[in-house]
Order: sequence, then structure tokens, then C-alpha cells
Amino acid sequence: MKSATTTATTIRPKASPSSWESTNSKEKAPSLTLKDTKVANDEATPPTKVTTSGKTGGFYDQQTLWEQELHRYHPSFWTLVRVISLIGFPYLMSAIGSFFWPLVVEFAEANGLKVARVAQAAIALVGGLAFVAHNAFFAAIYYFNIPSFDQYRVDDKPWHWDMLGVSGWREMLRNTILQILFNFIVVNAPVMYLISRRWGGLPFRMDATSIPSGGEIFWQLLFCTVIEDFCFHHSHQLLHTKQLYWIHKVHHRYHAPISIAAVYAHPLETVFGNIFPFVSGPFLLQYRMHGWAFCIWSIFRLAASLENHSGYEFPWSMFQAIPFKAPTEYHDFHHNRNQGTYSGVLRFWDCVYGTNKHYFEWVRAGRPDTFKTQKFKEQKQK
Repeated sequence: MKSATTTATTIRPKASPSSWESTNSKEKAPSLTLKDTKVANDEATPPTKVTTSGKTGGFYDQQTLWEQELHRYHPSFWTLVRVISLIGFPYLMSAIGSFFWPLVVEFAEANGLKVARVAQAAIALVGGLAFVAHNAFFAAIYYFNIPSFDQYRVDDKPWHWDMLGVSGWREMLRNTILQILFNFIVVNAPVMYLISRRWGGLPFRMDATSIPSGGEIFWQLLFCTVIEDFCFHHSHQLLHTKQLYWIHKVHHRYHAPISIAAVYAHPLETVFGNIFPFVSGPFLLQYRMHGWAFCIWSIFRLAASLENHSGYEFPWSMFQAIPFKAPTEYHDFHHNRNQGTYSGVLRFWDCVYGTNKHYFEWVRAGRPDTFKTQKFKEQKQK
């Protein structure tokens, strides 16, 4: 087990579910069917505080928001790596853009095409490659079950393929991929096309002479993160109302989320819960933002979302250097228990509305398993 001087975490032991989840005692053990992976939209009764055996190491020793934030920057090798990565990322991307973007403009001009149209295609291509690369990385970890990565799992609850078996998991994965492809082709592409029609292309600078500097990309990533987090939190909280949860429950079929589940959603949620928050910041900036900076924002936000849904918390991740960044466990808690924690990247609005109180009560209770998870573990041991 890791000491408190590192942010890498082991799979943490869990407290008994009996005291924290006494109100859920009527739940049945999980059956190995795809239908039973869907999460109910009932808010559980707030947990009862229990006495636990103590801390479990690393970032998750900290039981309050301020303890976690102070620990985020405690002196360590990985803290240095995270901070350098976060600061260096926009400068690296600026250097890459200085080489890549002129090629995009030259290609458009050489073939008599509109630069804005070619640039939009290039942004979509780079974003698509980033999506595939990130998911390929996590898929390798899931498929090969690499032991050295176990220490970075946020908990030890079973994955969906453990609960469903081979045939059940294949059905769930097939449905997931088909839904994602439908959203990309039938929803995302037409929406972005209609948006571009409004401005004759995306409303950003597309020239090859004003490639954004590292500093410009840095402050624009910060600005877009703040705006996106505000829009995402409120749209997400709205989707959890009884009137609209029928839309959001598609995404919540993953109560043990994996990276690809980040973009698995109902088409209506894709538009109003994902695309709208994502483009809000850039569209406020418009021509103050370059097309390449928008492309980097796409990669940045996509990578953060995939990591939040991955089930892993990596000590080297630059996202963990962002103040008030929600750890992977935070959103994993949301999927597994469906209680608050609506924020995406930051935790600010959850703190304002108090919608993360269940999470911190669960942390102080020793992170007990859900009744369903506990029963499944017992079933596997027999």
C-alpha cells in the first residue's frame, strides 16, 4: 500500500455496507443480465456516519474538500510532473500547431477549397484520432488486465464484463458502440454543420499567421473549462430531474463506467448536455480564439472526460493539477450510487449547491460497497 507521500492509490478496502446503506437492504443480488445494469433514478437516503479503521493512503486519505485540495500540491515527484505537464501542455500544442496548421491552410488554398471548411474537417479528424488513441490506451489496460495498473483503480468493484459474462458484455459493448456512432454521424455532424452554416464555418480565426501562443492557449483552456463546467453542471443536474431522467438513464447504464462510456448518451443529451456546454466557451470567444486552440480545447476536454469515466486515477495526469478538479472517484461515485456530484471537471458548483455531501459522507464512512456490489463479490467467491 502506498504511503501518504504519493498520490498513487491502491485498491482500497471497503467498510461494511450495512451501516451506510441500511436503507438499501431490500436490494437483491445482481443477476447477470444487461437489463440489470440500468441504474434507478431514486435518490438514496443520506448515509449514516460510521467509525472506520483509518486512512487508506494517498490522495484519498483526505476526507474533506480542503484537505484534498491542499494534498493536491503536496511536495512529491508526481506533483511536480503534473504541474509541469499542465503548464507545458499548451506550449507544446502551440509548437505543434505552428507546424501543422500552415499545412492545413496550404492544402485548402492549393486545391481551391475554403480554408474554414478544410480547417473544420482537420479539427474533426484530430479530435477523432485523439478519441481513438485514448480509448485504445484504456482498452489495453482493461483487456490485458495489467497488474501494475491495479494500484491506480479507484476501487475494486467488478467491471460490467465480470457481472454480465462474455455474451452479456458483448451485447452491452455493441449497443454502446452503435449508439456512439449514431450520435457522431446523425447528431454531432449535422449540429456542427448547422452551426458552421451560421458563420460560414466555425467562428474562429483560421489563418496560418496568427497561430496562438502557449500563453493564449493556456488562458483560453482555463476560460473554456470554467464556462463549460457551469453549463455542464446545470444541464446535468436538470437531466437528473424525474421529468428528464428518461434521457439521462442511457448514460447511467454504466454504473461501473469505462472510458468509452464518457460519450455514450441519448441523442438529446448529446446535444444539450454535451455539445452545448462544450461549445459555450469557444463561441463566447469567437474570433479571439484560433481554430487550432479550439482543436486543443476539444482534445483537452475529451481526454478529461475519458479519464473521469475510466475507473483509474493516474498520479501523473496533468488534470489532477487543476485546482478543484474532481478526481475519477468523484464521478465514479455518481455512476455507482446516483447521488449528486453532478460536476464535470471542477467541483465548484457541487460545493455551491451542496450536491456533493453524499460523496464526502461516503468518504468519511470508509467508502463502503453498495449492497449490490457486496452481494456480487460474495457470489463470485462461492
